[in-house]
Amino acid sequence: MKTLNKKPVIGITGYKGVLGSYFIKKYSKKFNFKKYKNDISDFNKLRGWYKKNKPEYFLHFAAKVPISYVEKNYLISKKTNLQGTRNLVKLIKNDINLKWFFFSSSSHVYKKSKKKLNENSKTEMNNKYSKTKLLAEKELLKIKNKKICIGRIFSFTDKNQSKLFVIPSIFTQIKNNKNQIFFDFNSKRDFIHIDDICNAINFLMFKKAQGIYNIGSGKSSKIIEIAKFFSKKLKKNILIKKSKLIKIDILTSDISKIKKFGWYPKIKFKKILIDYY
Repeated sequence: MKTLNKKPVIGITGYKGVLGSYFIKKYSKKFNFKKYKNDISDFNKLRGWYKKNKPEYFLHFAAKVPISYVEKNYLISKKTNLQGTRNLVKLIKNDINLKWFFFSSSSHVYKKSKKKLNENSKTEMNNKYSKTKLLAEKELLKIKNKKICIGRIFSFTDKNQSKLFVIPSIFTQIKNNKNQIFFDFNSKRDFIHIDDICNAINFLMFKKAQGIYNIGSGKSSKIIEIAKFFSKKLKKNILIKKSKLIKIDILTSDISKIKKFGWYPKIKFKKILIDYY
């Protein structure tokens, strides 16, 4: 008589977030998810939950976002984004049961550049959000005896995303009859579909990849094109005015490292906008 293979046990923080909830829905039949439902900065509760569930793999998605929220609520954000990660480091560094750990970092840790950004590109604490992410990365990279993977995720969106993010913000402004929007005409971002992100994380898990990996599309799209797309779809006439920008506002991923490993993004930028619409 054949015995059924048990589903791998995955501990997950941030399970209610946009990325966490999407990942769980996509892979609910493949993995046994153990959701952490309390404050990650409370070490005693986290330790009790961790010892009880004994995860084989771990996805650390919990974070305070977006940048504008973190800027206004830094102390609360620091507790989750940094102290919460430090608490996990204490638990995983000597756990012989843990096979792989993933931390969702951000493209915002990079210094903006006209060139594509690879994993060795210059980083910069250019805001309080990127500061918490970079410091959390450093805490995890101190662990030498574990398979730690850090995914620096580039821009993405979803229908459940806060209206403070780029695509939801632009869509809402146009939908609500705002007839004038200010943009820097050269502002660009690397947008990747959330399904591609989840595929990449699952791929990295299967490979038990270690180190830092960019997760992006490898292509840049002008922010202004989002406004043009939604204004056409919503049949709204908007006046796009040029704003003054002092610094370079471009973030584009070089995904050569993960592509060499065998993963490629599949969904194009226009499909991201269509799905959101």
